[in-house]
Amino acid sequence: MNTYRGMLGLGDNIYQRAIVRELGECQLITPWPQLYVDLPVRCIEVPTLLRTQRKNMQVAKGMFQRPLGGHERRIGYAGLGPTMVEGMCQSVGLLRDKLDFSLPSYRFPAPARATLIVRPATVRSEWPAASRNPKPEYLAAVCDALRHDFHIVSIADLKAGEEWLVGEAPFAHETYHHGELAVTDVLGLVSTAAGAIGGVGWLLPACIGYQTPMLLIYGGWGAHNGPQRVLDPRMPTDHIVQVVPDNFCMCQSNKHDCDKTINPTTLEVSIERFKQLARARAIGVAA
Repeated sequence: MNTYRGMLGLGDNIYQRAIVRELGECQLITPWPQLYVDLPVRCIEVPTLLRTQRKNMQVAKGMFQRPLGGHERRIGYAGLGPTMVEGMCQSVGLLRDKLDFSLPSYRFPAPARATLIVRPATVRSEWPAASRNPKPEYLAAVCDALRHDFHIVSIADLKAGEEWLVGEAPFAHETYHHGELAVTDVLGLVSTAAGAIGGVGWLLPACIGYQTPMLLIYGGWGAHNGPQRVLDPRMPTDHIVQVVPDNFCMCQSNKHDCDKTINPTTLEVSIERFKQLARARAIGVAA
């Protein structure tokens, strides 16, 4: 049986799932076995000191299997391919014109009103990526504009000295900022939400997988986190409303002071388009 050492991040694994699906029966070294429950994959626990990954592996202890050994190949995308997904394909020699980005079915109790998920801007000490974040005031402006039309839920996993908010948290009717939700709850919430708001990160591929409308506000560090990298032509993205800074910084630094300014009119128009998509999605989910 082929063995693959997967990536560690939640977002990386959501992207990676589409590639693993094409690999067929295999062993996968991953901290996120919940993402592969419907695939013929033996998930193997991975040694890591990363906080969120360790927490999830403890929760999912019974989902891991004993490794069978064999030659190991690594899935990755650093320096490979024009997009992250294509890089992953190239890393395992996979040639596909089409990929299936759908995700496993999980449920989360839905509020009475149509829900929007917001991912506030945060920084982690383990993997600091401040330049990637959108300006927190833009996230706040979107939530303020939509707070009377939707039930807004904010998700993060903050811990003093390890992960913290950048700026003020955007408005939310319901807040889970200390990792209260398991990854299955988070995926269930995304799958039934009317829409989601945030920057580049796990929320984007999750919204692609569940066809949930997203208002994607870019920050900086564009060489690695611009549309040309995080999106792939094989992805269904008509429901992703992208808001790119006026002078999008194409730097390669996670610490650069990127210009993230967005024209107010651009943001307003994008909010309105997203609102229409979210309303249509809410009607469809309710039906």
